[in-house]
Amino acid sequence: MLGHLAVFIARSSPIKKRQVPPKALRYFPLTACPWFPYYKDNLREFYGLPCVSGMNIPNVLTLLRILMVPFFINFMVYHYYGYALLTFLAAGLTDSLDGLIARISNQRTRLGSYLDPMADKLLLIAAFVTLAYLKFIPVWITIVVVSRDAILLFGTLLLHMTQMNFNIAPTLMGKSTTLMQLLCILAFLFFIVFKRDTSGLSPLLLFTIGLTILSGLHYIYRGVRVMNHEGV
Repeated sequence: MLGHLAVFIARSSPIKKRQVPPKALRYFPLTACPWFPYYKDNLREFYGLPCVSGMNIPNVLTLLRILMVPFFINFMVYHYYGYALLTFLAAGLTDSLDGLIARISNQRTRLGSYLDPMADKLLLIAAFVTLAYLKFIPVWITIVVVSRDAILLFGTLLLHMTQMNFNIAPTLMGKSTTLMQLLCILAFLFFIVFKRDTSGLSPLLLFTIGLTILSGLHYIYRGVRVMNHEGV
């Protein structure tokens, strides 16, 4: 309804093209607005507004999740565990919302395909490093998690620099690993906030780390197959 009205006003204006858009639109990212899925190009062309490529509401939520990482670390280091838990839950909520909005409004972008897993990794690595620093989990657990992600990042950059064709989409095992890591961190935070013995979470932690190692090896196997297929 709002989109119809905006386009009608724009096209029915006696001026062929306005040099300056209305004040409300001047600061409004039309290209990032899901309520203008069919009319944003018309409005942008009419008002001469530049295109903000790739920056839509799902990507803004992803950036918000990235900005939550330093707050989470700060709350953990200074022992505000309740606030840290709320921050982690809020980050998880934005993770669910950005994917849901992207699917419903068809706003999937290449930028989002990179930002979303990056935000997840930053949050998870920050959580594992902080928990190890506070001695809630063994240091070797964090070393495994960080090493896996570092190896995957190096492999992705290598394939990109050699201009090989590869699919950056996460595998089922990779998605399962991320989910288990999130659940593991969440369980530790709940136990810490409610002053429970975290040693009871050892089976969950070991299972998560085992899945982390397996998924890392699987990604390495995929990378080697791509390199062999390309003849490197």
